[in-house]
Amino acid sequence: MPVDSEVDAAQADPILETSNSLGSFLLSQSAQDFGINVVFCTMPNGAPGPVVVHGGFQVGGDFTISASKFIRWLCLYDGRKTPLPSSSLALRKLEIVPSDPFQYWFARQSENVLEHDSTVLIQPGIYGLYNPGQDGKPYQKAFEPPEPITRSFIELEDIILQEQLEDRATSPTAELPGSLPEPSVVSTIKKEQFIGASADHLVADALIRYEHCCPFTGRTRNLRGIHIFAPVAGGYEDKRAHSNRKTFASPENTIIMSADLVDAFWENFFSVDMEDGARIVTFRPLPENAPKLFTHLSPRAREITDAKMWTLNLRWSLRVNWDIGDARFDYPDEDIEDYFPLAEKDPFFTHERWKHGIAKHFRDVMETY
Repeated sequence: MPVDSEVDAAQADPILETSNSLGSFLLSQSAQDFGINVVFCTMPNGAPGPVVVHGGFQVGGDFTISASKFIRWLCLYDGRKTPLPSSSLALRKLEIVPSDPFQYWFARQSENVLEHDSTVLIQPGIYGLYNPGQDGKPYQKAFEPPEPITRSFIELEDIILQEQLEDRATSPTAELPGSLPEPSVVSTIKKEQFIGASADHLVADALIRYEHCCPFTGRTRNLRGIHIFAPVAGGYEDKRAHSNRKTFASPENTIIMSADLVDAFWENFFSVDMEDGARIVTFRPLPENAPKLFTHLSPRAREITDAKMWTLNLRWSLRVNWDIGDARFDYPDEDIEDYFPLAEKDPFFTHERWKHGIAKHFRDVMETY
């Protein structure tokens, strides 16, 4: 996991130093399970005003990240096709309060502005996007988080494969001879849609270029060829989906790695940050049988790998891993409505239920008014 070691001496700041939790913000169950403790948001109407939470991640243990890297990654995460320059954003730590169930309002902000070149390490909490400068106001231009929710490469391939199978099942028999056994149908679709393993000639070329050595582990046996950026994701970078997929089925977009890493890589568990010296970034724990990763790509890989492809991969991986879901979808509407009569019977919230989860969130809403 990436570790940023250079740290500025932070000025005394009550929010920066002591507000190291998410306060009243209710995480989705999946985000809680993963231990998300940093979220980031915008205030499209300025402050004070409503807050829109866009995503989050976990810091602590082996994973630390400086404000400068966080801002640079935010600009990649942004949904526009031409990423924002990192100098266009700054960060402040915030406190927010619920205004309604699952909706939030600005409460106060840190006096410390974390600029795009700040080496302060990000601590747990809620961060707002701001314009640069000590007097910078909340960033109110369109910040465009990816929509819909970004799927991992392997999920995206499965979706496209199923769509193609369904389309062919309803097509005239002449388009899909009934004599073809199912494995042949799947094989044909994968080849046509550039799904799965790289073509044999691309793998052979990559083995030579990478000298039969996994650039993540140094292993020289049980290697497989894989695209750095999944061709099926190319359609999301360009509306000409199929032609763009073919563009990504290229030598520059093909790498080799230990076979034990391929599934985790295709689930976007790890990526490479070329702007940080080709540092290997781990977003999720790897399988127990996975070999230990280098901290950076091998020197040979750094010389020959395509930085543009890795930027696309990192951008996609951020969108997969920074999506924290929405807590409102964890609770049926009728469950929410049950808390109104319970609050009427217990106006001082003395029952234990009000200390945790959705009940605590509901209590926070009621106490805000």
